[in-house]
Amino acid sequence: MRCIPLDDHRGRDTAVVIAKLTWALAADGSATIAPAQSPVRLFDVPVTPDDAWSSLRYPSDIVGEKPGTDVLLVGDAHPPLDRGATMQEVSLRIEAGD
Repeated sequence: MRCIPLDDHRGRDTAVVIAKLTWALAADGSATIAPAQSPVRLFDVPVTPDDAWSSLRYPSDIVGEKPGTDVLLVGDAHPPLDRGATMQEVSLRIEAGD
C-alpha cells in the first residue's frame, strides 16, 4: 500500500491511497494470496525498455481519480499436457462474495 500526494484536476492537494494485492491462481481455479506481492508501480513499465514506442508490460498504478476498481490479469496460458495448441482461449470472471 502507498499514499502519494498529488494535485487533483482542479489543482488542489490530495492524497491518493493505492491498495494492491497479488493473487496466485491454481489450475483448478482456486485463488490464494501470493507469497510475493507485486510492487506499487509509480511509472509505466514497457515491454522493451529501450524502445520509446514499446507496448506496456505493466501500467503505472497512479491515477488522480478512480471511482471504481481495476482488475488486471498478467500471466501465461498453457494447453493440456497431452496436446499442443496454436491458439488458447482465456477468460477471467470476478464474482461477488458473501
